[in-house]
Amino acid sequence: MKTTTELLQQLNTMQTEHIKILEERIQILKHTIKTQERTIKTKEDIIKINEKIHSNRIKLYSDNLNDTSNV
Repeated sequence: MKTTTELLQQLNTMQTEHIKILEERIQILKHTIKTQERTIKTKEDIIKINEKIHSNRIKLYSDNLNDTSNV
């Protein structure tokens, strides 16, 4: 049978290992959050680019319509 000291040492070891695992999970979550933030930023940039393209296209169509009506 283990002594109280041995059991406490074993518990301490288990807690230390558990803390290490939790710290690793925290790092993974931080990385995941950063990746998601970059993904969101990229999607926002894509949306802005698409809006600009559509705006330019509408302007071009409008200009072409105005040009043909003056003919």
